[in-house]
Amino acid sequence: TATITGITAVLMETANNAELSELGITQANTLIRNAERSETMKAILMAGADRTTANSRKNGFPREEDGSRKKDEDGKNLPWYIANINNYRNKQNYQTANGLDTRFGAGQANVETSYDILMGTEQASLEDNGAQTVSLLGFDYDESFGLGVKDLQANNTATYVLPTLEEDSDIAITLAWNADIASYNGNFNAVAVYDLDLWLYQVIDNEETLIASSTSDTANTENIWTSLEAGGDYFFRVDTTKNLVAVLWDYAIAWRVTERNLESSTAPNNLSAGLSVATSSVPLPSSL
Repeated sequence: TATITGITAVLMETANNAELSELGITQANTLIRNAERSETMKAILMAGADRTTANSRKNGFPREEDGSRKKDEDGKNLPWYIANINNYRNKQNYQTANGLDTRFGAGQANVETSYDILMGTEQASLEDNGAQTVSLLGFDYDESFGLGVKDLQANNTATYVLPTLEEDSDIAITLAWNADIASYNGNFNAVAVYDLDLWLYQVIDNEETLIASSTSDTANTENIWTSLEAGGDYFFRVDTTKNLVAVLWDYAIAWRVTERNLESSTAPNNLSAGLSVATSSVPLPSSL
C-alpha cells in the first residue's frame, strides 16, 4: 500500500496538466483533469506494471503452501532472497477471468512505465471522434459510455487502432471502472458493478482475428497482456454488450506497447530510455 501510494503521488504531481488530458467535473461539481481520476490512475498503474522482473535486491522469502513464512529446524525464519516474476499466468490455475495472475495480480508496479503511459496523453476512441490510430503509449477516459450522452452518437463500443508495428512487441492493456454506489443521507443502499469487456484483434487480409480477450462477469477491471508481431495491424475494443440493462457509465483504459529489444535492455539504461517520452514543456515531477 505504501509503495503504490508513493507511486500514485508521483503520477498525480504531473496529471494536473492541461497538455495531458481534458478537463472534466466530478459528481461533487469540482473540476478535475481526466488523468487525475481514480479509474485513470488505476488503469495506468496496472497497465504499467511489470509481468516479468529482474530485481537486484532481496524482496521475498520462502513460503509454505498456506502462505506462511518457512522456518528452519530451529524454528527461525529462512532468510530473504531475490524474488522475480518469471512465470506470470503460465498455468491455468494461476489465471483469473479478468486477465490477471492469482499470485501477482497485475505484476510489480513500475513508476517509470506508468509515467510513460501518462505522458502518452489522453486519446479518444474512434467512436468518440478520436484519431485514426492511437500512439503506442496512452490512456483514455470516457465519461458517458454506453448510451453516449455527450458523444455525437450513442455507442456501446469503443475502438482504439494501433499503428502498424515495426518490431515484435508486448502489449499490456487495463480497462478500469468503478462500482455504481447509491447513497442517501450517508447510507449506501445499492451497489452495481457493470459488465464491460476488452478485446484485442489483428487485421489479416481485411479480416478481424481475435487475438486475446478479457471478459470477466464480476470484476471491475479487464486486462490483456500478450505478444504482437512485427508488421501486424492491431486494434483493441471495449464493449458493454453483455449487460442486461442499458448502461451509461464511465471508464478509463490505459495501454503500452513495448518493443522486445527495448524491454530486454538493462535497468539503468531503461531509466533514460523510458523517460524520453516526456516533452520539454512537461517537466518530470520533482519526486521522480
